[in-house]
Amino acid sequence: MRLLLVLLGIVTASWVSAVEMSALESRFNEYYAKVRQVDATSAQRASKEAVALFDRYFADTSSPDYVERASPESLHFLLRASSAKNFYTQDTGDISIMRLALARLESLGADKRIDWESLYLSLILTRQFEEATRLQEARPEWLSALPAIKRPDRKAANGAVLWRVDMSANALVLKSRALPQGEYLVIVAHPACQFSRAAMLAFESDSKLRGLPVIWLVPPDRNLAFDLIGNWNAAHPEVQLLLADQASQWDIDDWSTPSFYLMKGGSRIRYRAGWSLDGSDKDAVLELVQSAPVDL
Repeated sequence: MRLLLVLLGIVTASWVSAVEMSALESRFNEYYAKVRQVDATSAQRASKEAVALFDRYFADTSSPDYVERASPESLHFLLRASSAKNFYTQDTGDISIMRLALARLESLGADKRIDWESLYLSLILTRQFEEATRLQEARPEWLSALPAIKRPDRKAANGAVLWRVDMSANALVLKSRALPQGEYLVIVAHPACQFSRAAMLAFESDSKLRGLPVIWLVPPDRNLAFDLIGNWNAAHPEVQLLLADQASQWDIDDWSTPSFYLMKGGSRIRYRAGWSLDGSDKDAVLELVQSAPVDL
């Protein structure tokens, strides 16, 4: 009877029954509600919590064998669940299973826009820009184009890997610099954050703050905020924002904005979070650092 209804177009063909579909959806919704509540103020703790939640709900799904035998409905949820976990872990292992799931769905003619977006956004987050570009070119009607990606041939030994927004070339340009020997301040900030903007404007206008050695670091995100960062940098030459490549490359656990880290040789010495809109945090930030040049 179901086959007849499918042929008549009354119901949609599916690999799972309505009861099974309901169970899959309930499992995903329960997982997704909990993973969205993970406290991201500690990157390490958030990653562990996200992995634990994924293992609780989807541990039996993260293998090539499962992908080959799973229903399209199951693969849709696997892609979305893996993408949600990857938001916290930024683990390339998540990407591997997502690639397989999307390829399987595409081979079955069952891929959806949200499947492509799940992998695409995770590739951006983990800075796999070239693969993200290839994915976008395969589905330009579903995925927005990235700026051009420019990488140097070599990276500096023991250096910081950063991305600079080049508005004139519509490109993200890799910057690789050896870390300074002395103490310097790494400030995690974003122009979409009003507290970050207040801090950046204070550093731009205050003579004492302006003299501090600072790397302004935009945290890894699925949204590059290319125009927003480029426009900020063009208007504020004294406060230039650079995009982090991999979160794991920095001795930073709290990526909330703004956060202030005193560093030496790539290692954290002291840390302070937050900035008041009235600028009352100025003296506390001044106490964090010793003046030393930083070449960026």
